[in-house]
Amino acid sequence: MAVVGDFNAARKEEYEEFAQNCESFWAELDRTEAGGEYSFSELEEGSAEIAKLAASVGMLALGWIPDSFALMVSSLFVYSSGQHVYMPLANSIGMGFAQKGREGSVLGKLSSISTIALLVGTAILFRMNFQAD
Repeated sequence: MAVVGDFNAARKEEYEEFAQNCESFWAELDRTEAGGEYSFSELEEGSAEIAKLAASVGMLALGWIPDSFALMVSSLFVYSSGQHVYMPLANSIGMGFAQKGREGSVLGKLSSISTIALLVGTAILFRMNFQAD
């Protein structure tokens, strides 16, 4: 039962962090709107934040959903929508940080970091699965 307690504590901590991110996101939108300064990069960053929030809401909902197929599918839809909106924006934002002529290098590094994170996460889940049995 210690695992369940640890999981619930981690989930609560992540939810609190998510709520703080939402508040800071809305505050940033209010500051930008008050200043009247919108640029394409700010629009991309805002869209990326909304996409990450949608993906987070979908993932959090999966952790709390009872045995309901309809709720599971709808939360997966929200998660997937957020992820698919964020995917093309990540590269665009990364290119915005790159120096002229180094865009390809930055994209390659972002892609490799993403792949490494995927492999490490998969290995951790795989290991946890075998420890649970």
